[in-house]
Amino acid sequence: MALPEDHLKQSEYWLKVAEFLEKLPERDENKNTVIAALAIHSAIKSCDALSLKYIGRTPSRHDQAVELFKHMVTKGLIPPEYTGLRKKLDMMIKKKSAADYHAEFFSLNDARNFLSIARKLIELAKRLI
Repeated sequence: MALPEDHLKQSEYWLKVAEFLEKLPERDENKNTVIAALAIHSAIKSCDALSLKYIGRTPSRHDQAVELFKHMVTKGLIPPEYTGLRKKLDMMIKKKSAADYHAEFFSLNDARNFLSIARKLIELAKRLI
């Protein structure tokens, strides 16, 4: 069975691949969309790490990650400066299928915003695990 640290490490790998891709010289919506998808997966894995540590399980569906994060906020497990990530996580997860299956294209600003959120969730997970 995976440990919280395993989920955190996977989150970091998802993010590293997204950051590598961002640095490539090509500029197009396809690249931005893949960066967004990778950042979303990174964010979910950070939440999996936190959920496993504090709740003892990971969500069975990606959309449950938001509810588990909210539960951790309600219980005071998430420091106040990170509680705003819940809404950002919710927004990212709602865009997951569109990013994964290219149902829509993402701008460079969207991709960078998702990267920023994923970085903050990793920062939070590192702080608490």
